[in-house]
Amino acid sequence: SVPHAPARTTDSEPARGALCCRRLTPAPLLNVGLNMRRPVSQSAWRYLSGITALAALVVGSGCTSTAGDPVQPLPGSGVEVAEGCPEGPYGTTVGEIIQGYEFTGYVAPHEGIGEAAQVQMSLCDFYNPTGEGTYGPDGVFPEGATKPKVLMINVSAVWCVPCQHESAEVLPEEYAKYNPQGMELLLVLADSIDPGEPAGFNELDAWVDNFPVTYPAAIDPGYQLGALFDTSQFPANFLVDARTMEIIEVVAGIPQESFFAKLEQALHEEPAATQ
Repeated sequence: SVPHAPARTTDSEPARGALCCRRLTPAPLLNVGLNMRRPVSQSAWRYLSGITALAALVVGSGCTSTAGDPVQPLPGSGVEVAEGCPEGPYGTTVGEIIQGYEFTGYVAPHEGIGEAAQVQMSLCDFYNPTGEGTYGPDGVFPEGATKPKVLMINVSAVWCVPCQHESAEVLPEEYAKYNPQGMELLLVLADSIDPGEPAGFNELDAWVDNFPVTYPAAIDPGYQLGALFDTSQFPANFLVDARTMEIIEVVAGIPQESFFAKLEQALHEEPAATQ
């Protein structure tokens, strides 16, 4: 049987940046047709539109839960791989080196989804100790493409309306601004429409089919990234220095300006001298 967490409640505040407050009444699903780069499929539209009738959702900067996460990892996520990553010790807090977790997902979901496009990717793929590295011929990312200086990881849940707002309105704008400067963004879909139940490719496909996800996207059925943040709140956002794989920042909710100020600072810092 699939491990799951108890049902979650949702908290939020109706503005980007602040922490969560509790709201007990359901709120309508966001218009998932906003800012689409391609047409919304009828099946995906029906899937996401059905969320309103199935869960109590709120618009705001984050959703709060009272539940824990599954204690047993599931296949396809959270595998620590040492090859290509810096030596530890590894940790889960700011200033420590993140483990080389492995995920199943899409390198470029806007170019195609489905089983044929699914790949295994690792956080080690983004490791760029010189700050000027490129992807090699044996990886899943395009050979010769520039590796990032900073990796931003966004963890979202299908039931979380602030996560939907973030994917529709916030992340596309910030990605367009910072990706040319050396930032890469990895979307990780944690929960499905049922709080505490892991999302699968049905949910991920619907998500990337409805939001302008032009960056790598994956599922995390093992909830391994839950070691890095308060799993009672979605979305969660991390910054990782790809030159060292050191965790720079961890926040719950839609990031405030201070989060992106740290991103800008990291992008323009000189890389540490390599040994």
